[in-house]
Amino acid sequence: MNRNIVIAVLALFILTNSALAANFSLSEVIASPNETITLPILINNVTDVVVADLNLNYNSSVVHVIEVSNSDFDFMDSNRNNLKGYVRIGAFQLNNPGLSGEVKLTNISLKAVGSAGDYSALNLSIKELKDAKGNDIAAKVKNGSFTISATIVSISEIIALPNETITTSILIKNGTNVGVADLNLTYNSSVVH
Repeated sequence: MNRNIVIAVLALFILTNSALAANFSLSEVIASPNETITLPILINNVTDVVVADLNLNYNSSVVHVIEVSNSDFDFMDSNRNNLKGYVRIGAFQLNNPGLSGEVKLTNISLKAVGSAGDYSALNLSIKELKDAKGNDIAAKVKNGSFTISATIVSISEIIALPNETITTSILIKNGTNVGVADLNLTYNSSVVH
């Protein structure tokens, strides 16, 4: 019986510590063609972090990194290469104590450069994450994705009384710089004139 209690307490301790481990989490991003979207890269559940160094890899035929800015760290810099599809981000504390809780490593602006329907994984890899004593901080990563949405043309359902004339709108969603649209509208001529 005592052995079972020890195992249960140990399992609870392991589950509690793994649930509280530092982690990075990226969003699932959906953008229109040529749209730029800014999202934060956050370190959650971290304690006393003073150094963060990581890479973000992506498909450069789908998305480009336009800007890396606005960090909670005293100093943050980046080196991006949109030809090869990566950005390296480094940040550290200079004069202030380590950061804890939810820490913004940076805001990253991503521009859709591919075509509608294109997809890219957004893969983070941690090169270094250290606390104020120089110890490595273990962290989990949840990678994200970047999808370029397709242009959607829609017309709402129309309900009319016999011999009633109704005007409706045709909507173009996720279109960028739409100057001309050539649409073919098919309908049942025995119902609509």
